[in-house]
Amino acid sequence: MGHPEIERRSAPRKRVLKAAEIIFPNGSSVMDCIVRNVSDVGAKLTLSSSIGVPEAFTLLIEADGVQHACRLIRRENEAIGVQFISTTLNFLKLSSPSAKVISSAANYLLGLSSSR
Repeated sequence: MGHPEIERRSAPRKRVLKAAEIIFPNGSSVMDCIVRNVSDVGAKLTLSSSIGVPEAFTLLIEADGVQHACRLIRRENEAIGVQFISTTLNFLKLSSPSAKVISSAANYLLGLSSSR
């Protein structure tokens, strides 16, 4: 009988299965990935290969309407662990012409401005 693993993370993670995109700095490239688990401070992502993933990037989870500035914490063959540096609500997927105004206002009110 195995021993249960001791959770060492600062925040508990929730198992999920969500499509996402890794956006390289300056938007120079984009990689598809899957968010496997997530917490308030980070996530585990799976992808076809972790080779070439930069140390810092933006993670876009369109289904949730959020994007996270991330720092690479752990790298495996087909998975990476990331720490969230900042989070921004992303309402730009909405078809409303005022989506940018809504997104900016919500981020301001929640203290999630990109200047953080």
